[in-house]
Amino acid sequence: MFNMSYRLLCSLIIVLFLSCKNEEVLKPDVSAIKLDNSYTTFLPDFTQESLEQIDSTFVDLYISQVLGIASKDRNNRLADVNEIFSEDWAKELSDTIRLEFGNLETLNNDFEKAFKYLKHYFPAKQTPNIYYCNTLFNYQRFLFEDSRGDAIGIGLDMFLKDYYDYKMIDPQNPAFSDYLTINFNKRNIVPKSLSLVVDEIVGPITGSRFIDKMIHNGKKIYILELILPDEDKHLLHEYSTEQYKWCEDSEFEIWSFFNSEKLMYDSTPQTLNKYLNESPTSPGMPEQSPGRTGSYIGWKIVKKWASLNNGDWQKLLNTKEAQKILDEAKYRPKRK
Repeated sequence: MFNMSYRLLCSLIIVLFLSCKNEEVLKPDVSAIKLDNSYTTFLPDFTQESLEQIDSTFVDLYISQVLGIASKDRNNRLADVNEIFSEDWAKELSDTIRLEFGNLETLNNDFEKAFKYLKHYFPAKQTPNIYYCNTLFNYQRFLFEDSRGDAIGIGLDMFLKDYYDYKMIDPQNPAFSDYLTINFNKRNIVPKSLSLVVDEIVGPITGSRFIDKMIHNGKKIYILELILPDEDKHLLHEYSTEQYKWCEDSEFEIWSFFNSEKLMYDSTPQTLNKYLNESPTSPGMPEQSPGRTGSYIGWKIVKKWASLNNGDWQKLLNTKEAQKILDEAKYRPKRK
């Protein structure tokens, strides 16, 4: 009797272990991975000597496109830059950046950790150089190629929510809406920046239906989760903690809503965008619902599919048919 009970107990433990293993991909050991990227902080005051010490490709991009100074004469262009940054509001912004980001060591370490996971899963992908700068509220982050190759520019001025009410900077600019600026803080820098890299990895979407876009966005969040396995889940979705909890608690209702409204195979952008992209809320759902609930469900479907395929992310990226992923996932959320 004891032997029989012991075997049953061991079997139960094994089943539970395998179940947990399938649900959450085990983190690989990336401690031995070496990186060759660099971190550059490019903030005023600007001199010709300081410009010459920074990658010229970045400097040209920063001045001509980020700041929008079209002067072709490098000396005049430098004078134009210094004139802009000598204005009181620009000085105050630069001082605030120095106050909040005086020490970037922790942020650099967070990037390095993420880049090691990136190199583990995608060894052929070049680790981007990082350029921190002040864009004067023009750009939050941008991908480009410097003289070495892949690089990410990060506008530190666009991650100062604790200091600025962005909506008051330009009330007519939809990019400064409250539901967007809620994520304009230091905690979001790494996931927001890595999401640009993930966009390139996942590639263009196949299909225009809701199901196609939902699964496509779910893939991106899943890959981002692989690269940032220790990051809070709400940050990967660009949600507040309350918004993420609402989605977790309402998963069954969200899925039922999409089906009852026959949205799965709809391809009308005006109908679907708020369920797939950033938005104050999801139409037809309770007021406390966030936007992008379709992307959240897409991530849940992809996670379920991955758990049944041993976390095979390469197979996931190679499977272009969203319907195939949905069918194989056998996704059925439970009512809570």
